[in-house]
Amino acid sequence: YLINALSEPAASGLAKPGDFYCKQTGENFGSEIEVVILNIGESASFIDKASSQLICYSTNLKTNKDGQACHKCPHDVYWADWGTKDAHKVPECKASIDFVLLLKGDKTPMVFSFRKTSYKAGQALVNLVAGNPVKPLPFGESYVLTTVQDKNDAGQKYFTVNNQIKKQALGKETMEAIIPYFKM
Repeated sequence: YLINALSEPAASGLAKPGDFYCKQTGENFGSEIEVVILNIGESASFIDKASSQLICYSTNLKTNKDGQACHKCPHDVYWADWGTKDAHKVPECKASIDFVLLLKGDKTPMVFSFRKTSYKAGQALVNLVAGNPVKPLPFGESYVLTTVQDKNDAGQKYFTVNNQIKKQALGKETMEAIIPYFKM
């Protein structure tokens, strides 16, 4: 995930704010990574703010983990309910754009989710992958993701994924290494 100043890895010195970090492996990838997209999906999750516990989730934005329709959310936090023009609200259930990807040069797929402040960068990446009429296969190119510091309305600084994403063609050797993932 993306490290900010109050993140545990930053506090313990394992990473600095603005770095991409994997909690499961403890790997710090720095503030720039090159990825190859294998698959794209969308999901949503409702996490209790006080306990950070996962309360509910959806892997398709239509039904939750128990098979109930998201638009009839039993927790009253439907991810797409932004209220009305006169009574605007921000849903507590957060949608995300999820990419199954490989870090260039690595052979272990991982999931990278774009939520909240990085959601726009996720949309930019989807547009780059899906908007290429010449190479409709997502794994035909790699994408360089970087981080950028921003600040919210209260003036607090935080890091997010830069929505200025650079793409580059993959070489034959890299393409041949990726193709087995699509034969599974």
